[in-house]
Amino acid sequence: QLFQSMLFTKIVPNCKKLGLLDRNDKWLRRRFEELGVIQFEDLTDTSDEYQAFALGENELTSTKIA
Repeated sequence: QLFQSMLFTKIVPNCKKLGLLDRNDKWLRRRFEELGVIQFEDLTDTSDEYQAFALGENELTSTKIA
């Protein structure tokens, strides 16, 4: 149950960002409502997380592979 919730906290916001929740007569939105995970739609999508965790160019060049 915890794994499913954590997984959908990533999937649902990204589907919303891509406009997939309301396409095809809102089919995907209804499925997520049935699963009880639609409440995650307004969480941060992964593109914002990538920017938050991205290494700066200086950090990238100074990192050495051991």
